Amino acid sequence: HTRLVSDWSSDVCSSGLLATTNKICQDVAVIPFLWVLPLALYLLSFIICFDSPRWYKRLPFGLALGAALGGVCWVLFQQNQTIDVFVAALFVCCMVCHGELYRLKPDPRHLTGYYLMIAAGGALGGLFVAVIAPLVFTDYFELHSGLLLCGLLFLAVCLRRPIPSRFAWLRWAVCGLWAVGVAALGVTLWVQAHRLANVTVSRLRNFYGVLTLSKHYTSDANTPYFQLTHGRTEHGLQFLDPVRAAWPTAYYSEGSGVGRALSALPAGSRRIGLVGLGAGTLAAYGHAGDYLRFYEINPDVVQLAN
Repeated sequence: HTRLVSDWSSDVCSSGLLATTNKICQDVAVIPFLWVLPLALYLLSFIICFDSPRWYKRLPFGLALGAALGGVCWVLFQQNQTIDVFVAALFVCCMVCHGELYRLKPDPRHLTGYYLMIAAGGALGGLFVAVIAPLVFTDYFELHSGLLLCGLLFLAVCLRRPIPSRFAWLRWAVCGLWAVGVAALGVTLWVQAHRLANVTVSRLRNFYGVLTLSKHYTSDANTPYFQLTHGRTEHGLQFLDPVRAAWPTAYYSEGSGVGRALSALPAGSRRIGLVGLGAGTLAAYGHAGDYLRFYEINPDVVQLAN
């Protein structure tokens, strides 16, 4: 049982690390080397928890875990997301998992199997996020599953160790309350993952991230249009109306910087190279005799643009 929980704890930590890194680096803030921050917090939690048992106390970190999981759920529903809540939640989750790992440390004669299961759990967590998740999920839902597993793991370890009978009712009350919270967490994450299902036309995921094609209507609810987003970044839209379909839209309008630059060049003899296809909006500026070449490395972008 100890080895199984050790493997599970290590699995949740490593998958949480990679899932959070994917989320903040590709969906929240595309900043080079930002992955160093979650990795540093992951390693720091390991060092703190295995330095001494006095650093991890179940009650305060259990309260912090509840607040962290609730904070992430709240942020996931917001339009503008910041990395601070995600990295703080990662640190708390890692402290809980590594702290419980340390408390489960067996007799020295069983340490080989103990550390082997920790290593195996870390490898399985990485395999899940890097290989399995892109095949079974169309978005970064490994973050959702990692949060839910962390809550379930904490419930399991709270139920594991017996306590004096005079406090048994208190333990069952706390565990029952936490179980209700975990159930609410699962429902909330499910709702968040499916809240845009009614407007989503297609969603594709590959090495380069998540692309979503969705159908919306203008404020007067009369004109439908398709919108292409990469993660949470809008990459163009196109009206379905035949007349408006050829309009340059979003940040490629005629008054934008690229719109003015292309309008300043004489139409009919322009040779233009464009890095990134997006929704293909800049093709709207082409005239007879112009030559526009798009450079795009993501095949899913080409598919959705077409």
